[in-house]
Amino acid sequence: MMSEYESPQPISYYYRNSKFCTDSGYSEDELLGNDHRILNSGFNSTEFFEKMWTEISSGKTWKGEIKNKTKYGSFYWVHSTIIPILDKTRKSFQYLSVRFDITKHKELEILLKNKNIEVNSSISSARRIQHTVFLTV
Repeated sequence: MMSEYESPQPISYYYRNSKFCTDSGYSEDELLGNDHRILNSGFNSTEFFEKMWTEISSGKTWKGEIKNKTKYGSFYWVHSTIIPILDKTRKSFQYLSVRFDITKHKELEILLKNKNIEVNSSISSARRIQHTVFLTV
């Protein structure tokens, strides 16, 4: 998934590939002129995005995981790398974003985390029972 956008804000899409459109559910025409907030799921905090913008505005490449929302209200996760394009004075004037869909990975991560909680709960219960049995014997 790729998109390019210009600075200063509002950041408007002027290039996005077909994978970006497919994953987000938006057509190229719907994305053109809109900024990234159109995909905001509400999961990542304002501070998260402020830190990201501070980093890329200073000319540094940023990498991270973002939970997006499609046009239809479903969610998907991307691992994103945002590369600032610098002018002659080393000031960022444009950004290139390359994203990989990691939704299935995140779903498995959540499933494993929940299973781990279940196992730890079972172990705690077994220890309490074992301790109770030991005290009554």
